Amino acid sequence: MMVIPAIDILRGEAVQLVGGRQGTERKFGEPMAWVSRFVSDGAKRIHVIDLGSAFGIPDTSTNEVPLKLVDDVKFRWRDARVQLGGGLRTTEAVDRALRSADYTIVGTRAMTDQAWLEEVSSSHPGRVIVAVDVREGKVLTHAWTRGSDLTAKEFAKRISAAGVRSVLYTNVDIEGRLTGITPDIVKEAVEGLRTLDLIWAGGIASIRDIGILRDEGACGCVLGSCLYFGKVDLKEALRVAGG
Repeated sequence: MMVIPAIDILRGEAVQLVGGRQGTERKFGEPMAWVSRFVSDGAKRIHVIDLGSAFGIPDTSTNEVPLKLVDDVKFRWRDARVQLGGGLRTTEAVDRALRSADYTIVGTRAMTDQAWLEEVSSSHPGRVIVAVDVREGKVLTHAWTRGSDLTAKEFAKRISAAGVRSVLYTNVDIEGRLTGITPDIVKEAVEGLRTLDLIWAGGIASIRDIGILRDEGACGCVLGSCLYFGKVDLKEALRVAGG
């Protein structure tokens, strides 16, 4: 199972949000310093999210930071892989992201425009990951600010039909709260999205949670707050994920 440290960037800084809500961010400084630490600890893939673009915040002084970070990572660590997301809602934006990143994460438009999802998926086979953000059992859109009546299982059918094979599943109810996870909620997500490779995000608070995800069949997991607050040691997480 992959263990993927997260770098969420807002106004040029690494931050962590609670429940994906603006105004809850906790700042952690220079993003590249964290990437260097994570790679040194053994991470093979880095998760980078451009929160400014996701939230539609116009900030010309920092809006190039996420892409520059990806370019710098690829230059310094040629074997490192990067998945980049946040506000990628056009074909041009996806194409641009994938000129730097290895994988791109799309969300809002993937839910509302099946033809577009099929287009970008076929243009970049195996490199498009769809974000499935769930609150109270329903899929969210627009950077977690709008709800829908669609369940993850129903959304999975659309994703599979478009040729996508990987999803980033975020349980927004527990994301950023360091509450821990249980086998039942992971099992429900994995079974509901069983036609897809599931990368889990949200709520991870201990090494025990890494073992749960591994045992329940997750393909990978994204670690955010648990690393920044020292709840999980990345080296140990990588060891446990490897079985």
